[in-house]
Amino acid sequence: MKKGWLILSVLLLVGCSANDLKDKDPEKEVPVDKQEQSKESIKADENKDYLYISSSDTITLNEEQKKTLKEKQDVIETLVVNLKSEDAKKVNEALSDLAKKYKDSIQEDEQGIQRFTSFTGKAIESSNYITILTTTHPFIWQADAQSETFAAYIFSKEDGSLVSQQDMLKARQLDDETVLEKIHTYFKDHTLTICEDMPGDCYNQPEIYRGSENFPDTVMYVNENDQLVVYVQKSSGRSYEWVPIMLS
Repeated sequence: MKKGWLILSVLLLVGCSANDLKDKDPEKEVPVDKQEQSKESIKADENKDYLYISSSDTITLNEEQKKTLKEKQDVIETLVVNLKSEDAKKVNEALSDLAKKYKDSIQEDEQGIQRFTSFTGKAIESSNYITILTTTHPFIWQADAQSETFAAYIFSKEDGSLVSQQDMLKARQLDDETVLEKIHTYFKDHTLTICEDMPGDCYNQPEIYRGSENFPDTVMYVNENDQLVVYVQKSSGRSYEWVPIMLS
């Protein structure tokens, strides 16, 4: 009888061991922490935005002068692109040089500030790009109002490298010619008047400027809604301004 119990116990132990081995899958992957799987950030400093201001100088103006300016048109910002790429480093050097140039060029006499140029910026994040849009505004006291000019630095969200306008357009299956066609369609759909010989409010004939002696390069970028934004010239008689339009 004891011999029978001994055999049964051995069989039960063997059965349990076999079941234990069967339940274990030696090739089953161990779950990886999601943070380990996540893509490495392109930010140089995770605690800061894609663009931040390292210093800001506000020009001291009298009340009469202030009335002629819009918000932030009396400020010179030293901007820093918060991306860890060589292109971002080069752009940061250029932005720093611009801020210094504008600070050094302020003209003042016994009556106060006579001339300066403001410089500000903001970051725009789309699905594929981080665009740094800078705004420059020259101020000349008791002269005709000067128009703001803009510049766009387009960075890839993949690696923080600079992307040319042409490559950005190509990724959207566009080129300069098709963009001009879209601008004309936009003008027509929104009943915007193209300037002829008439004075008053109208839009200059659409052009894509690159390397022009008379005009800054045309600004294009992709906004937060993944729309293509293009700046066009709006005339107001003797002066003009750059205004953005959103194209699909």
